[in-house]
Amino acid sequence: SIVSAVLLMNRKGITEDLLISNVHWLTKEILARGFRVGSINEGSPSIAIRNAIGHLENITVKTKKNVFELQI
Repeated sequence: SIVSAVLLMNRKGITEDLLISNVHWLTKEILARGFRVGSINEGSPSIAIRNAIGHLENITVKTKKNVFELQI
């Protein structure tokens, strides 16, 4: 859901590096406020983000420039 939220904030596209950075920042903010986050704080965040993108493959497009865009 965090990956989806970041994608929705960047409907015109976001690079994979920026997506990972924004999700990592948002995850730290959520954890700092005392809430728990599933699977992103376990292991590498980039792996969790790539798994999430795999689940969203029907509504996202990955271009040659590693930019993810929503298809809505």
